[in-house]
Amino acid sequence: MITDFNIEVDIPDEYIDMSLEELENMETIVIGQADDLKIDDGRFKVWLCRCGIEDGMPFNNAVTIEAVIDGKCFEILMYEAN
Repeated sequence: MITDFNIEVDIPDEYIDMSLEELENMETIVIGQADDLKIDDGRFKVWLCRCGIEDGMPFNNAVTIEAVIDGKCFEILMYEAN
């Protein structure tokens, strides 16, 4: 089982630090169990979480960016949208 790995990726600048308003105004591509997929460009997926601190998340309005590598998704960044 791999528990630690190092992946170098160049996340598009426009995906980092998106505002909550920007994300909420985007069309939802897929509704997941706790997150809404807002961007899927084939290389990266950007999710907006509908859960918050009271649900066990590290903060409210969590944005998760996943890199798609060889057909598998790897979480590479999480931040709080303001």
